[in-house]
Amino acid sequence: ANLLLANDTNLIYTDGGVLPNQLAPACRYVTDAEDRLWCGGLFDRNILEASKIRVPGEPWNFTGDPSHQVVLPDECSGIAYMDGQIVAFTPSGIYLVGGDGPNDQGAGSFLPPRAYVRGLGVPLANERSILETEAGIFFRSSSSWYIIPRGFGAPIDVGAAVQSENGYPIAATVTDTAEYRLARFLVADDPDEATSGTLLTFDLANQQWFRDVYPGGDFSTIGNWPDGLALFQNDLSSNAGAVRNVVWSEDED
Repeated sequence: ANLLLANDTNLIYTDGGVLPNQLAPACRYVTDAEDRLWCGGLFDRNILEASKIRVPGEPWNFTGDPSHQVVLPDECSGIAYMDGQIVAFTPSGIYLVGGDGPNDQGAGSFLPPRAYVRGLGVPLANERSILETEAGIFFRSSSSWYIIPRGFGAPIDVGAAVQSENGYPIAATVTDTAEYRLARFLVADDPDEATSGTLLTFDLANQQWFRDVYPGGDFSTIGNWPDGLALFQNDLSSNAGAVRNVVWSEDED
């Protein structure tokens, strides 16, 4: 520990060897795990990095220290969080990472990644299909749509009704209304497309799919709207550059 002195003779306090704060690493995937923020898709694609434990009123702080990192058996292609476990997707399978992890001094550790499932047509169609819901974690593999249920039972194939839809997700959200809780996916026919007007909706209570096509067809993301859904598009006509505007709202009464 480093001793901090007021003068040459009087000891004031010790900093306890706390790891210094750093900015979050450059990454492709992020998930909020209650008291930590996790990053995946780093320069080394096999590494996941967790923040320090959240301190109310402060930003997320990272360390860059190996004590706050987990090494996966394969490259990370997406992450989520559920029931105390980080869910890490890779081309060869899905892994779970648990444990309390280290303190701010680097003492303690996360549990080693354990294989949850292999196969299922992985890899993912893309990471934008991952959606955390009250029923579990949605994801679309190369073969179908699945839900990882609460408690981590076997993944449930829910994609039979939409197998005819290519459905490469562009964006996803969960919307609440007075009567429904819905998982919504803005999907395109081609994995390289960045906009679409096609929406796939899964009713979490009734376990049913619905398909809607909205005019314009150039929406880039979706989000919550009071008792409904908002669809957004990027307006590149502004001198200020890309401006995101609400261009359609849906009331689901």
